[in-house]
Amino acid sequence: METIKIEYIINTVQGEGRWCGTPATLVRTFGCPVSCPWCDTGYGENKTDHGYAVMELAEILTACRERHVMITGGEPMIHRQLPEICEALIEAGKFVQIETSGAFWQDVPDDVWVTFSPKDHCSSYKSKPQFWARANEVKVVISDGREMDFYGEKLKSFKGEKLFQPEYERRQWSTPLCVQLAREYGGRLSIQAHKLLGLQIGRAHV
Repeated sequence: METIKIEYIINTVQGEGRWCGTPATLVRTFGCPVSCPWCDTGYGENKTDHGYAVMELAEILTACRERHVMITGGEPMIHRQLPEICEALIEAGKFVQIETSGAFWQDVPDDVWVTFSPKDHCSSYKSKPQFWARANEVKVVISDGREMDFYGEKLKSFKGEKLFQPEYERRQWSTPLCVQLAREYGGRLSIQAHKLLGLQIGRAHV
């Protein structure tokens, strides 16, 4: 396997979505062109410099101490090594979750839990239609409700879990709206527990 740029790996607790509260190793890949304006990892309109480590597969496997491994970014789907990493983690007995904007498609193993958080409403990078069939859960970040102009019809027919997450800086206003949408679409409220609790446990690599 070729090396891959990893921003960091941290042993922590999953903070969002279906697996919120689960002890997990978070693998944050480096790089994202989607540029959401409110990006909370520094890849948005006001980009910041990021450090990263160039890591081999064996190093990644060693750093993933928890059974649950969450691969995020940035945008993990831009890395062509992603399917190979997923396969190796599964072979090592890990439960693998990927969070993606869906703007780039890769065919990852069926056992991988895919969290699809589309950004069509705030980026020129539009999600690939395959994700509406492949994803295990869709997480829509809600700022003012106009997001549903992009996703409402697709969510009606989506078979997986439907999550509505308040945009963090507008959470006092958008949380009641997310609850309303969860009722309407048969979904759930997703909160960013890691931010509310200030979670950061055991960084393995920078």
